[in-house]
Amino acid sequence: MLLERFLDHLTYEKRSSAHTVAAYRRDLERFATYLKQQGVQRIEEADDQLVRLWMMTLMEVGESPRTVNRRLSAVRGFFRFARVTGTVSSDPTALLEAPKTPKRLPEFVEEQRMERLFDLEWPEGFTGASHQAVLELFYGTGMRLAELVGLKVGDLDDHTRTIRVVGKRNKERILPLGGCTPGHPAALPNRPYRAVRGAQHRCPTTCRKKR
Repeated sequence: MLLERFLDHLTYEKRSSAHTVAAYRRDLERFATYLKQQGVQRIEEADDQLVRLWMMTLMEVGESPRTVNRRLSAVRGFFRFARVTGTVSSDPTALLEAPKTPKRLPEFVEEQRMERLFDLEWPEGFTGASHQAVLELFYGTGMRLAELVGLKVGDLDDHTRTIRVVGKRNKERILPLGGCTPGHPAALPNRPYRAVRGAQHRCPTTCRKKR
């Protein structure tokens, strides 16, 4: 089935995250359901008119332009793959215009508010230092939540004051710790975990207690 081949392509060749692959699957299966309602049994049999009508239907039921664009992106990716593999001779999405999305400024936290947050009284010992480390790593390096959760002890480099993170599509980045101070992982009290240098051991900033 071409859909499964495309999803395997995303997983093993494009190295897309499991979240991305799952989102593509949902969007394409939803598109396939619409096509069957129109008497078309396979996604690769759709033409540009059907894709356009599908987009209009999504807008009519109240989906935002941003959501429609995301769904269209999945369909575009599928047809690009179908054309490269020779399954279709043309791409019905090639000339389609995506709905315009309203531009908005990104939200941010004012510097003064961050300063007040850092000035708070942190709990004593490991817990307080660990919580402060999470905050400083987010603010000081700009790493994503998924990157923070995936940190391991072996990702820290005391000598260069850098930290290795693995992001989208398993891409690695080296981030400077910069002004991260006592709260950063390398300075946690007593640092008993530092005796274990194996890369598979979780950084204590990301450990979660069992419930």
